[in-house]
Amino acid sequence: MTQSTTTAGSPSPGGTGRELAADDPKNASKGQDLPVRAKAAWLVATVVVLGLVCAASLAIGARGMSLETVWQALTQFNPDEGNHAVVHTRIPRTVLGLVAGAALGLAGAAMQGVSRNPLADPGIMGVNAGAALAVVAGIYLFGISGASGYIWFAFVRAAAAALVVYLIASLGRDGATPVKPAFGGGALSAGVHPLR
Repeated sequence: MTQSTTTAGSPSPGGTGRELAADDPKNASKGQDLPVRAKAAWLVATVVVLGLVCAASLAIGARGMSLETVWQALTQFNPDEGNHAVVHTRIPRTVLGLVAGAALGLAGAAMQGVSRNPLADPGIMGVNAGAALAVVAGIYLFGISGASGYIWFAFVRAAAAALVVYLIASLGRDGATPVKPAFGGGALSAGVHPLR
């Protein structure tokens, strides 16, 4: 009975030794620490910048306030203090901005992921043109005059435009490659633009 022991430096009988070198914990950790640390640093920097932007959103307006006043209004609210009341009226604006930004970022990431094209955006993909056409059609054909009516026409037609672009891009031998949705969206935008 022979016992075979191989180390990372000596090749195995049927291999080159590289397969063991990759499994060695000393070698495996060297290349992975830096990207994780870099990602953590970017995450911390992003959170700090987001906090500063939120503080600026609460402090800047028709009536400017110091960050100290904003902090006092958030931690020790006094309803008799006018500046505190102003800060509390700005909170919904800040939260709405955060939610809208997150939704737009998620929509952009989803569009880029589905199309497999890092340049994909609603303008290139024809979604904006479809939504604008629906708003114009809603005003002209149905007499819609309020924003609550516009949004439903725009939402349905934007989804329909995205579906049409994807169907156009799916045509052909290779299916929906990353370039075809951009061309399909450009064609749809060019065709819809004169109708707006």
